[in-house]
Amino acid sequence: MITFIGPHVKATGSNDGVTSRVMAIDSLFAAQKRTYLSISFTKHIFMEKYIDNECTIIKCNYFIHFFFVLYMIARSRYVYIHTMMNYLRSMPIIIFKQHVIVDIHGVLVDELKYNGAPRWKIILYTFVEKLITRYSFKIICVTNQMKKYYIDKFKISNNKIEVLPIFSQSVDFNLVKNKDYDMKTIIYAGNLDKWQRVDEMLKLASTHPQFRYQFLVSNIDEFKKKMDKFCFDNIILNYDSVPKEKVIDYYKQASFGFVIRDNNILNKVSCPTKLVEYICNGIIPIMNDFQLGDFKGLRYISVEKFNNGNIPTENI
Repeated sequence: MITFIGPHVKATGSNDGVTSRVMAIDSLFAAQKRTYLSISFTKHIFMEKYIDNECTIIKCNYFIHFFFVLYMIARSRYVYIHTMMNYLRSMPIIIFKQHVIVDIHGVLVDELKYNGAPRWKIILYTFVEKLITRYSFKIICVTNQMKKYYIDKFKISNNKIEVLPIFSQSVDFNLVKNKDYDMKTIIYAGNLDKWQRVDEMLKLASTHPQFRYQFLVSNIDEFKKKMDKFCFDNIILNYDSVPKEKVIDYYKQASFGFVIRDNNILNKVSCPTKLVEYICNGIIPIMNDFQLGDFKGLRYISVEKFNNGNIPTENI
């Protein structure tokens, strides 16, 4: 039996980037019996259990249900852990398990530093990161750039790390072929985190009235506060918050999409879900002039060219 440690959409109701990857990995095991442990240090005082076909989902508390977690890990042939945070929630039990696979999703320690996290948290996850690289049976990375980063940082074997990028949907070639780039609609669909640089997107939108803009965000009130910083006179800008399954309807109407990131290690090793979705729906990304993850040779419009008006004026 295989046990996954991490969030499952049936238990969390969330559909963020982490959960999207969890469910994409889960689809590879759809025919197998498997168990998900959603472990919390502070929540799930009373254990909750859900059954979805071959999948059993259990929400439990690290302290109250410690011996149950120990039992589940011990009886599993393989344990697949999503993110370093969930590895921490499995300690110290997981260190003594032989076949542990850790899907690290991103470079968490660097992300904590970028976000100005407390020093104790950075030290804690630096320790967790070292344990993962030392004791895990396999480490899963989302890009070859991330794999190289960990090999260089910890001098670990090339064979210990596998690369598994996740495409949440396949390319709709008919949609791409028939895409009308004269529509001049630019979309952004995502969260409002600091690293998403939504303020910069809004600044660009406020100075380019020849386009229509569609923002699909998780927090409308917070987005309005960001909008108040800029003037949108004579600018067609719509915003909404819709379920993930509805986003594709907006993608069909868009020609271009914002994917603006800082030029740092977080983004150089990443595989942005948003960028993958744009590609699958024939949306040309507007992005910074540096390579994101393994997307070398990707056709895009740089932010600099967009600012200078160097953009397509007819179907391409």
